[in-house]
Amino acid sequence: MAEADDLVAIEEVLQQLERISFVAQRDARAALPALRELGAAPARSWIETARDLFLHDREAGKSFMRHSVRLAGNLQSAEPWTGQAREFLRWVNSYHALEGFLGQVDQVWESWGEAGEREWFEIGLRWCHRSLPDARAYFEAPFEHLAGGRGVDGLLALITPAEHLYDERRLTLDCYLEGAPTARNLVGDAGLTNWARRGADLLAAGRSRGEAYFRMESDEGLKILLDAVP
Repeated sequence: MAEADDLVAIEEVLQQLERISFVAQRDARAALPALRELGAAPARSWIETARDLFLHDREAGKSFMRHSVRLAGNLQSAEPWTGQAREFLRWVNSYHALEGFLGQVDQVWESWGEAGEREWFEIGLRWCHRSLPDARAYFEAPFEHLAGGRGVDGLLALITPAEHLYDERRLTLDCYLEGAPTARNLVGDAGLTNWARRGADLLAAGRSRGEAYFRMESDEGLKILLDAVP
């Protein structure tokens, strides 16, 4: 009986989408067979999420539907990524951050497992609360590059200084990530905070000067790095 209710609900959502947008219902119908293979209840949860995202932000809904066949096939599940995608309903204009998340979530899961993927997602969610452009920079950055080959531990070592300095000095993550992986390779985890704090000071003094520092394009920034090399 529950399965029958789920199937009826799926058809109702399809009809809703058809009334709203030809593109939305077309994309939903194209992806739905892959989700139905996972069961009626997961398929219902998926299509309701697709509808809600589309009503919230059309680009977000289209992105979700178009990534879904790959994600369902690679993860053999509609969770946790469907539920995680719903979190982006909290914000207006979160499409780019969602797109970055959807583009990598299956790779993160495969490399780091369920717990690692959850940690990666939760870090990005915290950045959504701070700044959507920063959340976009985080989710779009290749996760292995951020981790430096050290998995979740490497990711945390890189991101933690940025979280502290955002709260302390409003250092934006998109600037920080321009040079942080390279700086970490030179000065190690221990030297990363001091390097980033100096860059935050320069950003406060002048945007272009600070951005050049984080892009490793300023003599001043390179000198600071070289002086800090063990």
